[in-house]
Amino acid sequence: MFSSDESHSGFFMGALVGGAIGALSVLLFTTKQGEKIQRKAFNKFLDLEEKAYEKLQDLEDSATSLITPKPKHRAKRKSRAKHPAAHKPAAHG
Repeated sequence: MFSSDESHSGFFMGALVGGAIGALSVLLFTTKQGEKIQRKAFNKFLDLEEKAYEKLQDLEDSATSLITPKPKHRAKRKSRAKHPAAHKPAAHG
């Protein structure tokens, strides 16, 4: 299983992380400063959400342009005759 040293370091790491989460929770949910932090965090989240939505729209537009077939332009046929008079039958005489 675990040695005594691994067990102790895991416990202290857990206690440290748990204490930090507890302190952050107290700060966020009980103080005026916590309300400010919550508001800033929420506004930041909304900004990130908007940017992510814009990136998603750009990606969707790019994907659509790759999938949608583009109309083929028909090349104009070149006339075989070089001169309009070339179409007239030659007069025999």
